[in-house]
Amino acid sequence: MKPNALLVVGGLALLGIGTLVVASAAMGTDDDDGDVKAVVRAYPSSAPVASRLVKLARTLGARPAWIANVIQFESRWNPQAVNQRVEAQAPGTGASGLVQFTTGTAAQLGTSLAKIRAMGMVEQFGLVERYFLLDRIPKPLATQADVFMAVFYPRAIGRGPDWLLGSDRGLEYVAKLQADNPGIKTPADYTRKALASARMG
Repeated sequence: MKPNALLVVGGLALLGIGTLVVASAAMGTDDDDGDVKAVVRAYPSSAPVASRLVKLARTLGARPAWIANVIQFESRWNPQAVNQRVEAQAPGTGASGLVQFTTGTAAQLGTSLAKIRAMGMVEQFGLVERYFLLDRIPKPLATQADVFMAVFYPRAIGRGPDWLLGSDRGLEYVAKLQADNPGIKTPADYTRKALASARMG
């Protein structure tokens, strides 16, 4: 094969460089398999969706570990997890599911908290994928903190680790956010707390 000659085999474009043939369309497969195994080792409950998680991370420009870590913190991989603090105050309104969907986010995704609570892992992960692909989530998600904030407070992305969460919506909202999430006032607070339960670096 001539240097830099293009060859199509089985629908894949292969680039010949001297005697070396590189299957560019297939590159990353081994990395993906390795990442899937790493996620499942760290979080065995992720097994039914680990392959999809890795693909989602690639789409977002994030590391699979970052997505896995935020799910671990928010729900411990329990699709029926509910924010009991809010639920006790207003039944049916506590954030729910793998990434703790709120009432408003559920509606934006065309569903409800009641339906989310009835979903299993595989079905609910479809909502996780759709959530991260919403236009209001900036891309790429270039750091673990970005991924954490994408779930907790997307408006905080790019504002720095010490920005007061909710301050863009007024002090009353800041107080509510802190009451619902004790100990979390800034992106740095969330990141520290979340990383304490993380099993992946």
